[in-house]
Amino acid sequence: FSEQLERLEVESIQVRARSQAMQARGDAYFEHWRENLARVEDPRIRDLAEQHRPQLQQSFANIKRTSDQTREVFKSFLSGLRKLQVTLEVDPSSVGTDTNRALIRSTRESGRQVEEGIATIGQELKVMTSLLTPTKTGH
Repeated sequence: FSEQLERLEVESIQVRARSQAMQARGDAYFEHWRENLARVEDPRIRDLAEQHRPQLQQSFANIKRTSDQTREVFKSFLSGLRKLQVTLEVDPSSVGTDTNRALIRSTRESGRQVEEGIATIGQELKVMTSLLTPTKTGH
């Protein structure tokens, strides 16, 4: 448990750093829309991006909002895991107390909310991908 919690903490730092960098790049991308769009080589994708700019910006805003909310819930989840770790290290038999059962429930619920947030972000990314994917035409 302790090793996996430590690994989760380390990996979460890396994920948060990448997420913040991606958000900053996304903000900059939309601020310089015309210049960035000119660099896209495939004219079909450029046309789709131009056509769907409002939806792309909305999806990006949804991703940012969900990321922020998920980050906050993740802090609660990680805090609950740390408390459980300390509890189990001090007295493993105390896991059955009402207080610790409540902590387990709230930590599990925070974990579920984190999973939902990640799934929502994944759905928004799929929406963005579909908006930018040229349709195949049959011959």
